[in-house]
Amino acid sequence: MAADMLYHHATEKVAMAGMTHLLKAFTELFCYPDSATPRPNDFTDKKQYLVQSALPMAIAKIRDANGRCPEPARRLLLNQVQFNNNANNPYSDHFYVAKLLEAVAHSLIPEKRRDAGDSMDLDTSIEERSFLGEAIVEIDRFRRMDEWANSYQNIWTTTALECRRKLMKAGVIPRSALDFIQYLQDDTCDL
Repeated sequence: MAADMLYHHATEKVAMAGMTHLLKAFTELFCYPDSATPRPNDFTDKKQYLVQSALPMAIAKIRDANGRCPEPARRLLLNQVQFNNNANNPYSDHFYVAKLLEAVAHSLIPEKRRDAGDSMDLDTSIEERSFLGEAIVEIDRFRRMDEWANSYQNIWTTTALECRRKLMKAGVIPRSALDFIQYLQDDTCDL
């Protein structure tokens, strides 16, 4: 899909043109006019669903000169998770939400790897730390939501755990095995 290549043109050399086009495409197609607030989901058109599902990860792959996802791109992705509305959609949004969560987590992982012992170091801004906190809250919200009303094959739980694993592996959040232990019991297996 073209979105998978457009993020390559989000560099300082071309004034982040790829980012501008990706953000504009997503907001024009799937958000209310002049805002980053998503319109209610409508998955009746399969082609449009595929575009809507592919754009968030392409946006999450955008990196600035410091190897970090720019704030406007991260904020757009988090808004999609926070304000996702599937109320009048006849189709489930479980897979779409999982893709949004993966995109948010990917946007938090810097391109330049950190040492395993380093977590959010001094070069991260207050905005980035605040954003990280908001993102973790949303990831955990969907994990807990899956405990109350199951998603298809518990995809929200597995995606949330995978997001936390990737963030821990990248050194974005501290490593904590306790986040995963409760899911090692036989009771959690849902066949």
